Amino acid sequence: MLQALARVPEPRDAGGRIHPLPGLLAIAIAAVVSGSSRVVETVKWAADLPDATWERLGATRDAFTGVRRVPDDSTLSRVLPRTPSMLRCAAGCSAGRV
Repeated sequence: MLQALARVPEPRDAGGRIHPLPGLLAIAIAAVVSGSSRVVETVKWAADLPDATWERLGATRDAFTGVRRVPDDSTLSRVLPRTPSMLRCAAGCSAGRV
């Protein structure tokens, strides 16, 4: 899945990106499949993931501390609406949803 998501055009400027787009999209899609219906639920779902799942979804860790860098709701709310509409449908984001 990450290889396919890596082909999605990056809608953000290069500066200041913390989370790779494929990881954000994978988290959003997996969270919706797991029952999340809002961005806040997606963030909580991601924070509760086991380490092995976190790594498989392509999520990031702090380069110095190794601590998970869970995307916050504002990051997801900014990025998801700027991705192709087919992905937004897959991630369930419409009218305040993921």
